[in-house]
Amino acid sequence: MARPLREPKAPTALVPRLLSFARSRGASVVELAARFDVEADADAEELAVAPATLRALFEAVADATGEPYVGLRLLTLADSPGARAYAPIDLAVRSTATLREALDCLARYAPLIHPHITAELVVERTVARWVQASPRDARGIGPHADHYAMAFVLTRCQEACPDAVAPIAVGFTHARPRDVAPLHRFFGTRALTFGGETSELCWSLDALDATTVGHDPRLRTTALDLADGALARHTTARRTSALVAAKLPALLPDSATIDVVARAIALSVRTLQRRLDEEGTTFLEVLDGVREELARRALQRPDTSLVDVAERLGFSDLATFSRAFKRWTGQPPGMFRRGRGPE
Repeated sequence: MARPLREPKAPTALVPRLLSFARSRGASVVELAARFDVEADADAEELAVAPATLRALFEAVADATGEPYVGLRLLTLADSPGARAYAPIDLAVRSTATLREALDCLARYAPLIHPHITAELVVERTVARWVQASPRDARGIGPHADHYAMAFVLTRCQEACPDAVAPIAVGFTHARPRDVAPLHRFFGTRALTFGGETSELCWSLDALDATTVGHDPRLRTTALDLADGALARHTTARRTSALVAAKLPALLPDSATIDVVARAIALSVRTLQRRLDEEGTTFLEVLDGVREELARRALQRPDTSLVDVAERLGFSDLATFSRAFKRWTGQPPGMFRRGRGPE
């Protein structure tokens, strides 16, 4: 059984917000705080947690409150903890002149929204995509956190640019949930997709020119300085396991060995093993996570057979791959593939 990674903790306003939401729904905050070794401080603006803890806390709060879309509900808290923690990014958005600038700003400071995501605004010929990923987390940040980050971005854009149209499409990394109506209502579109490599908010290119309300260019320098300072405090050093994970895709299926990877990142095998052990993981566990991520991506392509996916990932046969995929996701690869796609 894989050991949980001893990943560095990162400060986030999400823990106080989750505990506040749980408290508002009558759940035992004391029990939740004790279970996840966090402070049950109602006045805290931020609390530091590891990625796995944050994902598990989202799921536990959803279970304790009976709220399947807890990530969306956090945006509606009347007295929202963490308001001061988000002040730098809010101020930076207020300093922008258009929706394009606001989205660029939100992408730049995405780790302030959730400490384990990155984002970029990709402008194509007819569409602009706000693309959100979690490169440090092989299993992703989870559906609840995914919803929260996407909802945060959309809410800030709507507040800054009331005249901007709703997204024309929204994509999520998680599998399609049983009830998608709340997502339709919140994001304002029925063009939803699931099981993608990244999460995305898509606008028509014309929408990027929508102007922000109350734009104050005098805020620009101060706002960016404050946001950059906050981002620097939240950013953690890249882990050795992330370096290993970055090298593995190109080495599969035949050369993904610890010897080859150690040479690729200029470490001895012994040093690599020691550093991975310090992070609470092993080479095989990192390889397992990379295989899962690549398998999820490959299954998005309907023209790729399951046998081809298994071979590409270095599994000896389809049965072995299927067992591994069910261990990762809780369902066989064929069922996972059938469960994604447009609504």
